[in-house]
Amino acid sequence: MKKKIILGYLVVIFSNLVIGLFAKSFILDNLQYQIFTVVSCIGIGMALAYFFSNSLTRDVQKLVAFSKVISSGDLTEDVDIKSRDEIGALVDAFNQMVLNLRNLAGKMKTTSNQISDSASSFSSMAQEMKSTILEISSSVENISQGAEKQTELVEGASEITKQLADGTGKINEKVELAARTAEGMATKAQEAGKATEAALGEMEQVFSKIDESLGMVKRFVKKTAEINKTVDMITEISQQTNLLALNAAIEAARAGEYGAGFAVVADEVRKLAETTREFANKIKAIVEDIQEEHHTILDSFGAVSSGLKDGRGVLQTIVGSLGRISEGVMATAKEVQDISSVTGVQARETEKMVQAIEEVADLAQDNAAATEETAAATEEQSASMNQLASLALDLSVLADDLKDVVSAFSLREEKCSDEEEEQEEEIKLPTLRNDNFDGPSEDFRPEDTEDEFGDLDSLKFK
Repeated sequence: MKKKIILGYLVVIFSNLVIGLFAKSFILDNLQYQIFTVVSCIGIGMALAYFFSNSLTRDVQKLVAFSKVISSGDLTEDVDIKSRDEIGALVDAFNQMVLNLRNLAGKMKTTSNQISDSASSFSSMAQEMKSTILEISSSVENISQGAEKQTELVEGASEITKQLADGTGKINEKVELAARTAEGMATKAQEAGKATEAALGEMEQVFSKIDESLGMVKRFVKKTAEINKTVDMITEISQQTNLLALNAAIEAARAGEYGAGFAVVADEVRKLAETTREFANKIKAIVEDIQEEHHTILDSFGAVSSGLKDGRGVLQTIVGSLGRISEGVMATAKEVQDISSVTGVQARETEKMVQAIEEVADLAQDNAAATEETAAATEEQSASMNQLASLALDLSVLADDLKDVVSAFSLREEKCSDEEEEQEEEIKLPTLRNDNFDGPSEDFRPEDTEDEFGDLDSLKFK
């Protein structure tokens, strides 16, 4: 522009000299010569001013019209003005600005699509994990009901063994009474035989109840094993989610300021994954404690069963002895003394059996309490999955808002396709089911990310 103005001045001066020399040849009057020279200079200056102003305003009007097109969101055109002055530099700046806006809009479009896909994947995974936790909760509830039934059965077995102990004491009293009086031995022997048969029948019932309880315990152990497998699956999912969240944070850091929002989401997902893993480990520890307690219960049941078998053998011996007592009073008196000592041993063993069954009852109550704690833990895990689903929904809403913003711009598809492909490679977001991810690179340091983007934990996801 300065060159054009200087050139105009030079043209005016040169024209003035030429016209002056020309006028001197034809105009002899000095006043007329001066008037002619001034009028000629003014005319030439006005002509040059009109030419330069018309050229300048024409280019400026084109730039104004082009800026209106850009403000409407149309980024498909470029300014086509050929000029080597400041207007040309301004045109180049406008074209570069349009190119930058076009690239930015393309990146935002690609990023919004990928964020939307990732949000959908997050939501699907959250729903799957929520369904798994609901299944675990249902299994824990069934286990809790089984534990309550187990407690009731053990309490019933305890009551039966107490009755058995009382019956054994009565038998001992009968035997001692038979030893003191030989005349009524036959009658007392018959009564003792009947009582022994009744006790034997009760013992058979106890055996049946113990077998049922043992079956319940074994089924409960199988259920706990299924819970353990389910917890392992939850732990594996949480670890995969944690790795994916870390991968997402890395890729978001590479994307620069455009991935800052997604980095916050990735951090929240990582925290939820770690919380999920902690609760899964707690559940696994509880299940392992339950399994250890059930091994103790099984051992106790084995001891009770062995004791009852011994008691049944003793009772059968008593029945045989009482049969022989009825055949002869003299021989019966001596045998009754032997029976008295045997029944004393049986009474002591019965007391031990009662104590063992009471311990089993306590363990069953502890088992029921542990299942209630497991149910509470699964409810907390379900709440965490609801929070994860809510975060995925918020991310999807943000992606839709970003799409709405990008939709206001019109891009040239035929010229931007290659650029968009390069942008997708540069800011490509990680997929949620990336089985080939081996963790961050050796050169990656979390503190570098914090230095570049600030403290990510202080950000709020809105």
